[in-house]
Amino acid sequence: MRGMGGLALAEKIIGFCPDCKIVFCTGYEEYAIQAFKLHATGYLMKPVSAKDVQEEIDNIKGIRQSQKPLTVKCFGTFEVFAKGEKLTFKRSKTKELFAFLVDRNGAGVTVAEIGVALWENNEDQKNHNYIHQLFHDLRQSLETVGAEEIFERNHYFYSLNPEKLDCDYYTYLKTGRPEFRGEYMSQYSWAEETCGLLWERRSE
Repeated sequence: MRGMGGLALAEKIIGFCPDCKIVFCTGYEEYAIQAFKLHATGYLMKPVSAKDVQEEIDNIKGIRQSQKPLTVKCFGTFEVFAKGEKLTFKRSKTKELFAFLVDRNGAGVTVAEIGVALWENNEDQKNHNYIHQLFHDLRQSLETVGAEEIFERNHYFYSLNPEKLDCDYYTYLKTGRPEFRGEYMSQYSWAEETCGLLWERRSE
């Protein structure tokens, strides 16, 4: 568009009509955070299929029955949004812990397994104690946005409920969309294994 970018146009539209639903269609994933800050309804990455567009229309019409409290972006760098706003974590390791639980896709993990992933050391009791502190921080972050029910604990196993997250990774596993372009939670080295599996899936 001449003279004005899509984000600036969206901001003006929302200024005139706060209830307007806006879906971005772009080839640039780096604008996703700004788009969600504007409370965009959707963010489609090119190339876009008719099915993608229809899913966004269905979403706007309210065909999607339940509104999930958190939107999670795994492709590229890992980010979490609540009602369009970036979720704040007390510590960077708290965010990484949440990312690891998202990566497990509902499977339960122990404190020792978390220690191996986040520090490559499952023998250090100090790390175990610190992980319990991170769980406390995570619960607080989730409670501030009314999403505490996402977190689950069963005896010694910790997990997240995938059905309560709007997550690009989970959607891709179910539908093959959005397109995987080779980056998955790129700030975390332990995510390379899942990234490799996604590459294998893409080449099938």
